[in-house]
Amino acid sequence: MTTTAPAKTLTDGSPVTPDHADIDPATGLQKGYVVLSAEERAKGFVAPVRRTYLHAGLRPTGKTRPLTPDEQKRYADMDYVLYEEYADKDSSAAGRFWTQAQLNSGCHHTTTMNLALAETYARDPKFYGATFCSVCKNHYPVDEFVWQGTDQRVGSMPPEAPEQCEAEPSPESFPSTDDKRTQNNALRHQYRTLTDAEKAQMQALKDAGQVMLDLVSEFGSSREISLAKTKIEEAVMWGCKHVKA
Repeated sequence: MTTTAPAKTLTDGSPVTPDHADIDPATGLQKGYVVLSAEERAKGFVAPVRRTYLHAGLRPTGKTRPLTPDEQKRYADMDYVLYEEYADKDSSAAGRFWTQAQLNSGCHHTTTMNLALAETYARDPKFYGATFCSVCKNHYPVDEFVWQGTDQRVGSMPPEAPEQCEAEPSPESFPSTDDKRTQNNALRHQYRTLTDAEKAQMQALKDAGQVMLDLVSEFGSSREISLAKTKIEEAVMWGCKHVKA
């Protein structure tokens, strides 16, 4: 089944240009920012329209320890100072390393964005991989920011569908490899039941993608890292679409 990508423009409604991502050295801002088109945003939102976020930075949430002598030698060029052990033993990764820069990330100041950008987040919370801090004058991964007045990370789905969102009711939640996917008729009536082999292929794709995401996360934070994460997620998506075709 062919899927048409949502239409995109720049914030002023003009077409996306090849040089839109060029950075102004004086402000740190891009020449232009891509958003979902006005027509696409008018279809409704799955999250609240929020314009202001806080640059909170990232911090470990699990148990941490200093690097062992062997790890210090092995990763001497990576500037790691701490290792976090993940509490989820079923995760494809056992933990991650942290640099001092990552532990110090976040200026704890707020930035207010253009309404078209805010509506794009509300329509598709995972549309962007990075966003701008007006105090640091740089772009950082969205998970370094939280929406003002909340502890919800920018780029994440709200824990519950807010009443003010013009979103369709969410169908029953179940794993993507479950046969129940054929019972969800909200524009999915052409889905078919996966074979056991196809289910295994989809699971393998997602597991491999998570390993890659965890790996690049250990390299630090930059616009390039954010793009790498987006491309990894995109690769998994298209691989799964092939399996489900």
